[in-house]
Amino acid sequence: MTGRIGGGSSARTSPNGIYPAYRGANQVGLRASNERLALSLIRIHGQLSKAQIAEITGLTKQTASVIVRSLEAEGLLSAGRPVKGKVGQPSVPMSINPEGALFLGLRLGLRHADIALVDFVGGVLEQRRLSYGAGEMGEIARIAYTAIAEMRSRLTAAQHARLEDIGIAVASDILAAVANGKGTDGPESAWAEFEDLALQMGKETHLSIYLDRDAVAACSAELAYGLAGGAPDFLYIFIGHLLDGGIVQHGRLGFSRRDARPGIGRILVPSASGGVAPLGTSVSVDDVGLAPGSRAPDPELRKWIEATSSSISMAVHSASALATFRGIVLDGLMPQWVRAELVREIREKLSAIGASDLAALFVREGTSDRQAAGLGAACIPLLDRFFLQSDANGPAGSAEA
Repeated sequence: MTGRIGGGSSARTSPNGIYPAYRGANQVGLRASNERLALSLIRIHGQLSKAQIAEITGLTKQTASVIVRSLEAEGLLSAGRPVKGKVGQPSVPMSINPEGALFLGLRLGLRHADIALVDFVGGVLEQRRLSYGAGEMGEIARIAYTAIAEMRSRLTAAQHARLEDIGIAVASDILAAVANGKGTDGPESAWAEFEDLALQMGKETHLSIYLDRDAVAACSAELAYGLAGGAPDFLYIFIGHLLDGGIVQHGRLGFSRRDARPGIGRILVPSASGGVAPLGTSVSVDDVGLAPGSRAPDPELRKWIEATSSSISMAVHSASALATFRGIVLDGLMPQWVRAELVREIREKLSAIGASDLAALFVREGTSDRQAAGLGAACIPLLDRFFLQSDANGPAGSAEA
């Protein structure tokens, strides 16, 4: 790592100055936090001047100026053309420098992986799909090392210096397959295999490795570059082989890969057998064989949409009893029209419950299908290293080289 910004999870506070609770601090010891705050503000607004940063955060103009100059010197910010005002010196809008940092993202699925090289503003410089057998760690490692080495060989010297970390997102299907291969029911027991892979990859690449679930990666990309960037508090739901997700508050993820952590998948909902079961294991795209090319609805898929929307609506009602959030972002491995139908059904069911706070929630689709595969994984270290993000989980399974 370059050591730029730094501070780790202890430096993380709130993500931007749009909301009154997000305030900066002038103490020298919080400089790293204030640098993250400035970067986060500029990421959300697109560009800001030093004076605007000071006004939004409550920092002094001098402190804001020092922070911006430091970030510009590090190559993380770029200065735009001065804008003349009515009085005083022209203001200079600052924006994120796309070449300021590079990240690698690796999404591991059951039979293939997607790897992407991503710049500081989420631009995908290169991406590839890698195929392998079902969950064989040695084969996955060999294929991943080869792809990473090839990508790095095409970087310039300047790009090499800006390459920061690697994010690995583990899909629930490969997690379940590894757990079954170990003769256990719970996916938590399979994480040791992926942690070993991350540690070995860190030694091989001399980069820090961030490891987490697919849902965390997808939510990270949603916060950084999706529609949720302007929403500080929402419930994120990702449907794949299992249902995963949790609450995002003040722009910070409140869930992680550890099963003991809070997550919407742990909420109990009525099961088909008449009892109750965790939402996470009650909903799966595998139940109806959803595929990206699926189009026309059929009776089984319609029943699945109805049952899934009912279970999710009940879980949302339960979650709202303990936490405040303004809406729901629904995403997952399904065709866009299926996701749109789920959103519509959830919106109607929440309104039918009769609670004004639930009826007022926004319910919108996520953007994972419009994002390059691997981008979400790259966003895990990107958010952790440079932007204000969750301080609940710490670096997501980071393995220092």
